Amino acid sequence: MKKLILLILFIGFSVSFFTTNSYGQEINKKEIKVTIDSISKQLIEGYIYEDKGKEIATSLKKLYKKGIFDTVQSKKSFSKALTKTLFDLSNDRHLYVRFTEGEAPGANRRRVVRMVPGGTTPEGQTPNAERRVVRRTPQQRGVPNVNNYGFDHVEILPNNIGYLKFSMFSSEPEAIKKADAAMAFLSDVDALIIDLRGNFGGSPEMVLHLSSYLFNAPTHLSTSYRRGWDAPQERWTLENISGKTLVDIPVYILTSKRTFSAAESFTFGLNNNNRVTIVGENTGGGGHFGGMVPVGESLQMFLPQGRVWNPSTGKGFQSTGIEPHHKVPAEEALEKALDLINNN
Repeated sequence: MKKLILLILFIGFSVSFFTTNSYGQEINKKEIKVTIDSISKQLIEGYIYEDKGKEIATSLKKLYKKGIFDTVQSKKSFSKALTKTLFDLSNDRHLYVRFTEGEAPGANRRRVVRMVPGGTTPEGQTPNAERRVVRRTPQQRGVPNVNNYGFDHVEILPNNIGYLKFSMFSSEPEAIKKADAAMAFLSDVDALIIDLRGNFGGSPEMVLHLSSYLFNAPTHLSTSYRRGWDAPQERWTLENISGKTLVDIPVYILTSKRTFSAAESFTFGLNNNNRVTIVGENTGGGGHFGGMVPVGESLQMFLPQGRVWNPSTGKGFQSTGIEPHHKVPAEEALEKALDLINNN
C-alpha cells in the first residue's frame, strides 16, 4: 500500500509537467474516462504478459481516480501524460500513447541518400514472421520522418571499408529495392560498418531481409512469441536473396542508447550467431513487439504483444538492451570501429 501511495505521488508530480500547456485538440473529462477504460481493456486483453497487463490496468485506473489527469487540457498533452504514466508502471518503452492529428508541416520532407566511391563519412519474410505497423515512437518525436525508406548514407571508405547508415527498418515494398541497391553497392568491400546509432526500429521483414545478406545458408536468428499464439515461432534468414551475399567479411554495428526495437532485433540476431562486432553504447531495451490500437478519438496506443529471445540462452533484450563488445560513447563508435578494422 505504501509503495502504491509513493508511486501515485511520484507519477502525479511527473504528469503535471505534461499538463500545464494546452495544445492540440481539447479534451474533456468524459473523453479522458473513455480513453482510460479503453487502454485498460486493451492491456487486460492483449498485453504480452496477461498478469502484468491486469496489474498495469488496475494501477492506471487507481491513478486516474486519484485525479492525476485532472489538469490535462488537450489530447496531445494527455497522450504525453499517459505515455509517462504507462512507462512508470511498466518499464516498457514500447507501451506508449500518441496523438494522431496535427502533425507538424513538412514532417515528411525527404533527405538525399549518397553513394560515394571513396572519401570519409560525415560522422521476403519467413512464413512464421509476424507483421506490425511501423509508427514513430516517443523517442522519435521532434525528429523528421526519414526518407529513402530509412537509408541515409552508403559509402565506401578508405581501405575498402563499407559504411551503411539507416534510420529505420521500413515495411514498404520499395524499401526492399533500396536495401538491395545499398547491398549491391557494398558487395565487394573487405569489411562492413552498419550504423544504427539513430535507428529507432521498424519492420521485422526488413530485419530478416538485411540479415540474409550476411549468411551463406538459412540461419536461425531468434525466437518470438506473441500472446494468443499456440507456440513460439522461429525467425530465420531467407532461403534466397537477390544479390551477392557478404559472408566472408567482418561486420561491425554501431549502437547508441537510442538504438531501439527492430534495430536491436537485427543486432541481436547477428550477435546470437557470432556474426557481428558491436561498438558503441548499450541499446535502448525494446525487446517487445506489437502494434497500434485505437484508444480514443485521435489517440492510439502501441500495445506490446510479443517478445524475442535467443533460442540458445532463452534470454532477450527487453529493458536490459544489448551490451556492445567495445563500449565507447556513441559519438566515438565509428572511429573505434575503423581502428579495430584497420589494426586487425
